[in-house]
Order: sequence, then C-alpha cells, then structure tokens
Amino acid sequence: MEIKIIENRDNLLFRRKEVKLEVDTDVTPSREDAKKMISEKIKCPVDCVHILKIEGKFGESLFTISAEVYNNERDKKEYAPVFKKKDVEAEKRIVESKKVNEKPKEESEENSSEVENE
Repeated sequence: MEIKIIENRDNLLFRRKEVKLEVDTDVTPSREDAKKMISEKIKCPVDCVHILKIEGKFGESLFTISAEVYNNERDKKEYAPVFKKKDVEAEKRIVESKKVNEKPKEESEENSSEVENE
C-alpha cells in the first residue's frame, strides 16, 4: 500500500490541517483504516483525524482521501461536523405506533355511528 500526500494546507482559523492523500490499494479503505493511515503518515493521534470523504474510480486501485487533522481532540469536537446516523428502527416504531393509534379511532367512529343510528 502506497500513500502519497497530494495537498496539505494549514487552516489557522479552525486550528486544523486540511489534507488530501492518494492511496494505492486493492480494497477501498474503511474510515477507521484511513484514520490510522493518516495518523501514521502525519504523526498525530487517531482521535484528531476527521475523514471527509474517500473517493475511488471504478476498476482502479487508486483512492483519494480528504481529511481534516485537528491540533487536539477538543478542537475536533468543537469544529468538526457531526453526522447523525438515521435511526431506521426508531422511525419504524413511530410509524407502527401511529398506525395502532389510528385503528382504534376508526373503530370508535364506527361504533359511535352505530350508536347514533339506534
């Protein structure tokens, strides 16, 4: 696996380095593997690395990794964007609970119309 730094800029406002690397490997690197590669190459803690994206072209073994390397973990927590995973199970539970709540209403409306007709 060959790692080459394409771009390395200092962003003093956000107290970080913006890094772009090229990695030559057969398999697309995971975000954790990319963090380890960058921390070894730049000699910084793994906790200070934030991966923005991993790009690769179909059929090629060359991948471009864009990342931000913060001065410390506190700066990363303050400035790095936080992406929340979509909780599919929670959404299913909400939809099911709405369906359950709607059924008794429909039944109660039918029962009330029968009572009125009598």
